[in-house]
Amino acid sequence: MKMTTSLVRGKYCLAVITQSFRSVPISRRTNSKNFSQTIHSEDDISNVINRSLENYTDITLEPYQIVNFSLGKSFTNSGVDIRQKVKDSRGIRLDHFASNEDEKNIYTYQIKFASVFKEGFNALYNTTDGKLSKSAKLDFATQAFRTGFLENQDFHERCLEKMFYTDEESELFRTVLLANHLFGRLAANFGQNHYVSHDHRSHDTYNKCPCDDCGEKISYNNSGIGSEFLWYGYPDILVNSIGGSTVIARPEEIDRDEQIAEGDTYLNADFDKRQILESEENIALLRYERNVSKFVSQAVTFSFYQKFYQVKINKHKRNVVPVTLIPTLAFTGTHFDIYLYDHEHDILLRNKGPPIPLWRNEYPEAELDMSSVLKIWMVLNHLTLGTSLEEHIVQELQGSCDFLHALSSDHKTMIGQTIGMRNRFYPRRYKEMDALPLQSQEKILNFPKQKDSI
Repeated sequence: MKMTTSLVRGKYCLAVITQSFRSVPISRRTNSKNFSQTIHSEDDISNVINRSLENYTDITLEPYQIVNFSLGKSFTNSGVDIRQKVKDSRGIRLDHFASNEDEKNIYTYQIKFASVFKEGFNALYNTTDGKLSKSAKLDFATQAFRTGFLENQDFHERCLEKMFYTDEESELFRTVLLANHLFGRLAANFGQNHYVSHDHRSHDTYNKCPCDDCGEKISYNNSGIGSEFLWYGYPDILVNSIGGSTVIARPEEIDRDEQIAEGDTYLNADFDKRQILESEENIALLRYERNVSKFVSQAVTFSFYQKFYQVKINKHKRNVVPVTLIPTLAFTGTHFDIYLYDHEHDILLRNKGPPIPLWRNEYPEAELDMSSVLKIWMVLNHLTLGTSLEEHIVQELQGSCDFLHALSSDHKTMIGQTIGMRNRFYPRRYKEMDALPLQSQEKILNFPKQKDSI
């Protein structure tokens, strides 16, 4: 996708350091002459987490049904169509489009995000009270959140802010900034914990972070994920945390003719109006039919991958409960959607309403929405936190996606045998079948004799 970016705000913004919720900052210089990087004390970080939890705004997840799909293709060409799963006032599932009932009597199912990630919230409350969680992995994840992101939050916000006021228009620019200064900082892992999808232009364009202030090298990877018996493709960003990975997808470009048609509106707009137009475009892109198809097929495929990956890594471990509800993030520079697919119970969820805003304020000084940051941290560390639905919800929604029943037992077996991370995928070719042998008396065709012409 190529979006027109906003005008430059002014160089004075580069020197601004936010002091929200901070009390004892310690300044140090980075590689750049433009930025002061502020390192905050443990007490300050605990205050940030406490304030974020107090002001946290939850979201609702709702179930979807897959009504059309085309297997054996890339994520982009998966042909997936979805629609909401709804029920009537008695709690009976309905086909929304076939129902003759008044829409006032039709309801969607609602699941709170906090109920799915309750272990994550408990771990954050524990860390602010100085308590240990029930597992060392949980403690490591919360500590990584503190030291990897919150300790230098102001600096990362200033780096991410550049996607709003720079003249750089490429999606790769935004992708690399988000990978290095947000996703990579929120994932708990040792060493390199994120990769950007590689093509022939990527490494040559940004071998270092384009913020021009951290000087960090950008890691690229061309490993795809999937199966020719399901779907396959290359995640835009792959984030590795302890226990497993998370894939992050960005939307594809909209039709070029549409961009040209809307160009005059953008060019004639003032600065404030341009910010609104860009935000609206980001929201529309995330819900563009072709992009939703890509996101859903990627979410389902990654959930299948995690199913067999967990079996492999936990083969010799006892009493390990596998995580079946696996999330995938769909992201632009300003908004995101969360998709979750449960490969065991065939349940597909997405956040209710419009895409979730990443920013509390975008200008004149960018400020991340901490409720959104908490959600992203939990999604990226889902295998450590152990995402799960309450049992009564599982019982009510089991099979609601209507996908698994469309696959034969043999087909599921083939998916399990072939799904993985690879550099190449080979689309299945269907062999043309031979006809049944002709009977001897049918081998000679006796055409009717033509009448003599007069």
